[in-house]
Amino acid sequence: MLDAQLALKDSTISTIRKLQSIRIRKLPSIRKLYAGTLLQPLEPPSPGMKFP
Repeated sequence: MLDAQLALKDSTISTIRKLQSIRIRKLPSIRKLYAGTLLQPLEPPSPGMKFP
C-alpha cells in the first residue's frame, strides 16, 4: 500500500515537473504571439496555428 502511494507521488511530481518545463519552454513563443497580435490587431493568429 505504502509503495503504491510513493510510486503515485513520484509519478505526480515528475508529471508536474514535465508540465512546468514545457510551459517555460513555450513561454517565449506565446509572448511573441501576443506581441504580434498587439502590433497587428487586424490580423489575429489563425486558430489552427501551432507554436514552434
